[in-house]
Amino acid sequence: MKQIIFYGADEWAAKKLGKWAEQGLVPACFCDSDIRKHYTQFSSVDGSAAYEILPLLEAIRRYPDYDIYLTYNTLQALKDTTVYLLTVGVHMNRIKYCQPVEWRKGCHDLDNLLWFGRVVLRACCFSSASAPSVPYSGNLQSDFYELKKLREAITEKLRNNEPTVCDGCPHLRYDIWKKNNVNKSIRLSLYGGFKGERCNFKCCYCNSQENLKLSQADNGISLLEAIEQLSSVTEITLLMLNAGEITISPNVKELLQLVKTKKIATMLLTNGFVFNEDIADLMRMGRASVNVSLDAGTPETYAKIKGVDCFEKVLHNLAEYSSTGGYLALKYILLEGVNDNEADINGFIQIASRLAKTVVLSFDTFKIKNQLSEHMLNMTSCFFNKARSANLPVTVDLNTLGPVQGDTVKSLYNRIQNTHLPNL
Repeated sequence: MKQIIFYGADEWAAKKLGKWAEQGLVPACFCDSDIRKHYTQFSSVDGSAAYEILPLLEAIRRYPDYDIYLTYNTLQALKDTTVYLLTVGVHMNRIKYCQPVEWRKGCHDLDNLLWFGRVVLRACCFSSASAPSVPYSGNLQSDFYELKKLREAITEKLRNNEPTVCDGCPHLRYDIWKKNNVNKSIRLSLYGGFKGERCNFKCCYCNSQENLKLSQADNGISLLEAIEQLSSVTEITLLMLNAGEITISPNVKELLQLVKTKKIATMLLTNGFVFNEDIADLMRMGRASVNVSLDAGTPETYAKIKGVDCFEKVLHNLAEYSSTGGYLALKYILLEGVNDNEADINGFIQIASRLAKTVVLSFDTFKIKNQLSEHMLNMTSCFFNKARSANLPVTVDLNTLGPVQGDTVKSLYNRIQNTHLPNL
């Protein structure tokens, strides 16, 4: 019979010892990374059980037919300890978990991100051609469950180290994942093609030939109907609205009231041309964040990109949103031959340092086909350097880049910021 070694002699484990004993998990000893605890006694909260805490190698020597059960209650601690045990030579088959989690390849988006727009539901970023997807049939709840089946099938293959359509994706990684977590809750991104939605700008990247073809698709359902139907079958933990310009949506009042009533954390993508007091209220309450793709630091470049000459008006509205104290992010889509210059980048960073909590760097996914030019890499470095000088946190939308370009941008960031790049 296998002997059980518990790893993690902390307060959480002391509280849970009795419950785990009821499940048949009674340890021969404990291990812990804190050497000060070694060769001391570890007791349950009620004092009904006590176990010796041993160094890992001593525990394995005493109990050679062992399984190690990790007792930590955070995913990060479970991941760090799993990596440590594998590094020192413990076989994965011997590593178990007291929590309903598992170590396998996976992706955060595959578990609980749902993109819905135009005529398709996707399990992850719409830029991924191989992403599991279901054509919209007119019955959103039914399509939701069909996509869930696809996700569960992929997760099972990943669990068994079998080939999947996700192979080669840069976001696929070994990590600690919750068991049976597919679609239990979702981060919902609504991104285009909804009935009645439109935009009052003519941004050069949105009006590219490729994007115009996509934006003409109409799925015949309104944003409000989509949110109501999906919230009836799952919990929406985060709602990302990127379907036209939200502030001129025909249902904007009802949409924001629904978000407030259901207490859904919401990320609103807006061009900032129209100030909306209801959005400002949600920001004050900490229920909504606002993301504005400013893309320029000068009025001339702004008008060239947006097709509308209203730079100062947008800046005024951004100041109003910023004054709420809520979360405002400013985005810069780096466009070759348009805003790839120090004057615009510097102007953008100066504006962001006054108004925003963070900045987001992105790229035109339809233009970046093979690789970033040397000039674009230089301007990316310029962006990172100026953001660092202004003490502005930076995230990068790596979904707009291929794996090779993404790794190059990560390396630039890590070298300049002397830290690791947080991805969207």
